[in-house]
Amino acid sequence: MSETESKYQQLLSEERVLEDQLNDMQSRIEIITAQIQEHVNASVTMSNLKNEQGHDALIPIGAQIYIKGTISDANKVLIGLGAGISVEKTVEQASADLEARVSNMQKLLTSLRDEYAKIAEKVNSLRSQLGETAQEILKDRKKQGK
Repeated sequence: MSETESKYQQLLSEERVLEDQLNDMQSRIEIITAQIQEHVNASVTMSNLKNEQGHDALIPIGAQIYIKGTISDANKVLIGLGAGISVEKTVEQASADLEARVSNMQKLLTSLRDEYAKIAEKVNSLRSQLGETAQEILKDRKKQGK
């Protein structure tokens, strides 16, 4: 294998690794975007519940299954802290917590998108180098009569 062919293989390997990183980052970006939307929806729902005390509601229990219930106290909610732990908070406190979570996720999303753009730029540069190196290999082979 010639030095040019070896260089081509090295560039190709690097390009594949970076492509895998881009795919992983894209998945993370999609997950975080969905989480942000879920938090925003929860915040909107909480603010809409203030006027619903005493009304009937459908309560999701998972797998698109709901039970009928009555909203007895629309001023307090249970908010998950992680590891299966939830605490009762006022709607205002929970809204502030959700706002902070959304802000943190948006910062993370911005950081991921910036990193994604940098890696995508590297991939494009590598593809250009791959094209140039492939041309060199073809020229070398023509010179050698292969």
